[in-house]
This record gives sequence, structure tokens and C-alpha cells, in this order.
Amino acid sequence: MRLGPRRLLFRNTLGRFQSEEAKFLRAEKNVKELNLSVDLMKKESSKLLERATLAEKMDMKHGHEELLNTGGRIHHLAKSVYKVEAEAADLMDGLREIPGRDALKLRAEASRAFS
Repeated sequence: MRLGPRRLLFRNTLGRFQSEEAKFLRAEKNVKELNLSVDLMKKESSKLLERATLAEKMDMKHGHEELLNTGGRIHHLAKSVYKVEAEAADLMDGLREIPGRDALKLRAEASRAFS
């Protein structure tokens, strides 16, 4: 920002007429304002950090619950697959015991289906 000649002259002369005490008080006031500003920024940053930490914990808890639910579903599916495999093995054993051409066709069809 460029200052005009009058303004520049006024600022320079006003500064010379001020006492050291007035300059010191103004500087002290500026320091206090800066300290307040820094304190507010520190408080705000700590609040933001707390919120971020809480959000992270909530996300982790939600993710953990999802993992547990997914694990339960996988376990349930594994039991179902095991049950179906056992039934298929029983069916194949039963088909092996039946003599005749029709039984051979059924066994071939079942073995293709289970492969």
C-alpha cells in the first residue's frame, strides 16, 4: 500500500511527538492482542484435534463392527457350504448304490453339477 505525501508526513511527525511511554503502551497492547489471538488459535486447534480423534475412533468402531458382522456372515456361509457338500456326498453315495443305466446317467449329471 502506497501512502500519499501528507499521510506519510503525518505518520512520521505523529510518531516523533509521541512519548516513549505511549509507544510502549501501544506495543504492549499489540502484544496482548497477539497473545489472545495465539491462545484462541491454540484452543481452536486442540478442539479440532479432539474432534478428529473422536471421529477416527468412531470410524474405527464402525469398521470393527462391520468386520465382525462380515465375519459372522462368512462363518454362516461356510457352514451352509459344508452342509451342502455333505448332502451332495450322501446323494452321490446313494446314487452309487443304485444299479442300472438310469443311475449311471444320474451319477454323471450329479458329478458334473458338483464339479
